[in-house]
Amino acid sequence: MLVALAASATVSVPALLGWLALPPTYLLSHFMPPLPQDERPLAIEEGVNEVVLVTTIGDGSRRLVTNGHPMSATQLKSQRYMRLFAMPLSS
Repeated sequence: MLVALAASATVSVPALLGWLALPPTYLLSHFMPPLPQDERPLAIEEGVNEVVLVTTIGDGSRRLVTNGHPMSATQLKSQRYMRLFAMPLSS
């Protein structure tokens, strides 16, 4: 019994310490799709139902990614798309 406990502690303590040494966003950043070369993460948050990532692109624009899917950006083509999406239908 004592030998099994010592063997279990020998394996589990280093594994737990290794896990605790990882940065808080380690799992989140590994589950998101890879970013293009000129794009850097600004913020990444995990909610109850989603993972939200905000990135900055080399030209200074930003992008919003929810659950791995791009939702919007500050680039001109994205603004144009979102404006069309939000326009009311004419009667």
